Amino acid sequence: MKQFARFWVLAAVAISAFGATLFAQDEAAVPEDLAGFYAIQTTGGTLVAGEGDAYTLTLEGVGEILPWVINTPYLYSGEAETNLFVLDWAAADALSGVASLRAGEDFVELALTAPAFDLTTGTLTFNATVSYLEAPNADPKAGAPTPPAEFEATTVFVRLDAAFESGVAAGSDLRAEGTRVDRNEDASSRGGAGRVPRDRGG
Repeated sequence: MKQFARFWVLAAVAISAFGATLFAQDEAAVPEDLAGFYAIQTTGGTLVAGEGDAYTLTLEGVGEILPWVINTPYLYSGEAETNLFVLDWAAADALSGVASLRAGEDFVELALTAPAFDLTTGTLTFNATVSYLEAPNADPKAGAPTPPAEFEATTVFVRLDAAFESGVAAGSDLRAEGTRVDRNEDASSRGGAGRVPRDRGG
């Protein structure tokens, strides 16, 4: 339980300190020890229960730029275009991600599929399952706690490790080669991952 809270605190400090900085590096293989996160800053959102253990995570007020921080073990940070982040993620083959968010006193960790991104409203929508929930104010007499159905402004941290970034890079390559086109790409309603550790730009 403590390690999740510690990750959230460290991530919040790192993104405030490094989120606006851009770094450039020649394209290279994804380091095996890659560790970091993408930080999705949102003005609020919902986590709506579906069938079984399925949820729909909706994030509102998401900007066109997505900060990231990585440790390879050297610390780097920069920004990716949200739309490209989603497009590359969506082009990858069944690539899932791990994300965490704090909603009030609750801390939630989620497994996510590639999101849909509405550029006109700044809304990201994911299919999600809850893998960890810390709800200190839940009533123990009410049974197992449930994640918050809605939340105010927060930052959602998507874990950036070697497996996830390699999948995103493969999705980017597939898009570039034109071997796989997302079904919503023509409508510009989805977005995917910029190949951050391999190609920082700027």
